Amino acid sequence: DIFRFSQEKFGPHVEIVVNCAGILNEQDWHLCVQVNIVGSILITKCAIEHMSKAEGGRGGCVVHFSSVVGMSASEYSPIYSATKHAILGLTRSYGTERQFEQHGVLFNCVCPGAVDTDMVSKNAVQRTLFPEEAVSNSNDLMLWVYFFFSPDRVATVVMDLIANDEMNGQAMMISLSRGVEQVKFPQIPHC
Repeated sequence: DIFRFSQEKFGPHVEIVVNCAGILNEQDWHLCVQVNIVGSILITKCAIEHMSKAEGGRGGCVVHFSSVVGMSASEYSPIYSATKHAILGLTRSYGTERQFEQHGVLFNCVCPGAVDTDMVSKNAVQRTLFPEEAVSNSNDLMLWVYFFFSPDRVATVVMDLIANDEMNGQAMMISLSRGVEQVKFPQIPHC
């Protein structure tokens, strides 16, 4: 597995995991759910197994990738949006004080708009991201997040999250029009 490979190549302790695997495929929604949700859960479980202080690890941090559509509705890609909501929930749930006390692992999330990658370009061309009616309606509220920007911009935010040992269970939204901002979640009493 990737953790064993990393340990053989870089040393016995994994301290940083960046989980940026994901697909946008509304037609094969089973695959989208398997890669985006199940894959993220498996990475999380493996990270805890190898990084947890309770298991002999040094702790560390995990940065998951969600999306701006993980915080809102997406009428053009609802399955993808639902998977990104799940990743945000997974991150926030493992990023609780109780989980940190148990494992010593920080969990945070990056929620970018459309990054200039092959996946995004392909889906934009196929009109999954930019359906004709959305493009023709300049007042569409979601279009502000769908302007392409550089992967380097996202990498900078990821590096900042890795370096920040005070942030846990949080999300950073990245868009061209609004820049980088921490998502403000409502404070809801625990059940």
